Amino acid sequence: MKKNYNVIPVILAGGSGSRLWPLSPQNLPKQFQRILSSESLLSETISRFLKIKPKEILILGNHFHSELIKKNLPETKTNISIILEPIQKNTAPAITMAALKANPEDYLLVSPSDHYLPDPNILHTKIQEIGELTEDDSIFLFGIKPSYPSLSYGYIEKGKKSGFTYEVKSFKEKPNKKKAEIYLKKKKYLWNTGIFLFRVGKFLAEMKKVEPKILKLCKQAIINSNIEENTMHVNEQNYKKTTKNFYRLCIIRKIKSFKSHRN
Repeated sequence: MKKNYNVIPVILAGGSGSRLWPLSPQNLPKQFQRILSSESLLSETISRFLKIKPKEILILGNHFHSELIKKNLPETKTNISIILEPIQKNTAPAITMAALKANPEDYLLVSPSDHYLPDPNILHTKIQEIGELTEDDSIFLFGIKPSYPSLSYGYIEKGKKSGFTYEVKSFKEKPNKKKAEIYLKKKKYLWNTGIFLFRVGKFLAEMKKVEPKILKLCKQAIINSNIEENTMHVNEQNYKKTTKNFYRLCIIRKIKSFKSHRN
């Protein structure tokens, strides 16, 4: 990475919260709820990334939640832009839209909006550590050393160690109890936080190779989208043609340049 690289936090806030239903109904998913503090999970996530002093923050959400997103924005001089999907297409098209809005030499720091981090300073430190790497054009994932056999996380299998990062050998979906206990015992697996960082140009080059249709449709959607102040309303006719893929499925499993950083 370049010494003075520009990091743009991208917060994924378009989830429906279906896994916590009925505690997380469609009209008030968990990212908009005050669960562990006086702030919503989305507000906490925004505040967490404001501490790294970015020039801009991007929030990806669903048009149904437009007002909820705006109500959760803090008062800040940092530019916060919103990209609203007309229909939910999971993370691959959404992240592609964010990448197309940035410059090729920018870095996107992609994060869920509903994580609780009791000590966010640890994440800030790890971001700085990755920033100190040389011209490494890998896509970096943030993993956590498991402390118990969790069934709530996907897992990252560690490969060859390189400094304070590991090459990613494989990804494991959320396991059953037996598999989770095996992962914990073997000590070569990390919890997958779903937080990752990459150079925009690198990401778009990978999308062009493995999912060119998504990339093409997202470019068309941006051209035909409506923009009101800081909000982009994504064009539905183009966007609905994209496949409903998760980023981890359409990209992570098809490329070789992933590295994991243990928190």
